[in-house]
Amino acid sequence: GGRAHLSLAAFRGGVVAAGGVLDARRRSNEVHALNSDGIWKALPDLPSPVAYHSMASTEDGRIWSVGGHGDDCLLSGAWSLDPREGSWAAHPIVLSGARWAHGLLPAPNGFVVAGGYG
Repeated sequence: GGRAHLSLAAFRGGVVAAGGVLDARRRSNEVHALNSDGIWKALPDLPSPVAYHSMASTEDGRIWSVGGHGDDCLLSGAWSLDPREGSWAAHPIVLSGARWAHGLLPAPNGFVVAGGYG
């Protein structure tokens, strides 16, 4: 089956898709990249399942997953993936409070976050 309520980020001429809802009770931690040749490749899974989050890639090459709804809680932190290292790093407090279904853009000193619930 497919995923709903996942998040996408532009990355290296392609796109990264992560998280989402698998069914009424389960969220996903899967991460996949679609390259410019149209080929999907699995990337390291997020540390825990999340949906309704936002994603962005930054100039330093990292992919960020920010906020969202975990299996049993709303999130105010983030994870970043450095594809060269191949692992996700936790950033416990990125938002001023838990937020989900929000918009996200990278900015010089962090992110611009708009909308959503929290």
